[in-house]
Amino acid sequence: MYKVLTIGGKDYRLEYTIEAALYKDGVDRLVDFLGGTFGAEGADAIAEKLSDEEAKKTVRVEIVKNLKSEVTNLPNTALILFYSGLLEYHGEEGDQSVMSISDAKHLAKQLFAEQPDDGIKDFADLLATCIDQMAADGFFKTTGLETLMQNAAKSSGVAVPNRAARRAKAKASANK
Repeated sequence: MYKVLTIGGKDYRLEYTIEAALYKDGVDRLVDFLGGTFGAEGADAIAEKLSDEEAKKTVRVEIVKNLKSEVTNLPNTALILFYSGLLEYHGEEGDQSVMSISDAKHLAKQLFAEQPDDGIKDFADLLATCIDQMAADGFFKTTGLETLMQNAAKSSGVAVPNRAARRAKAKASANK
C-alpha cells in the first residue's frame, strides 16, 4: 500500500511495486547501499572467524571503508530510491508529473522545506521513509532481495532477523 506525501499542495503516492522493481538504477543503488552497510553490524563476527590477525584487521578496515562510502553517498541513494517509489503513480505509466531524477530532486527539496514537523526534513529521513515503505510494500520479497540477503547472512554467519522479529524489536525499543 502506498504512502501519501503532500508536497506543494499535491498528493504524491510513494509505492514500491512493479515500476520500482523494474527501475534498474534504483535496485542497483539499493543493492550497493545494503552491501556497503550490511557487514558493518556483523564485522566482529565475520572477522573472528578468520585465524590470521592481519586478515581480521583487513576485513574490519574494508567494512569501515564500505560503510563510509555509503554514508557519504546517502543523499544520492535517498534521491534515487525516492524517485523509484514515485514511478508507479507519477512516472511514464502514471500522471507523468515525475519523469526524471531532477523532478524528484525538486520535490525532495520542497518536501524538506514544507514538512519538517512530519519527520522528513533531510536525506536520512527520506531514505528511512523509502526503506520503510519498501518493506511495507513487500519490495524486498518481490525483487528477490530478501532471499539474497538471507542467503548472504547465512554464508557469513551474521543473523538477519525476519520481518516479524524486526518489528517486535522496534516496538520493544519504542516502548522503553
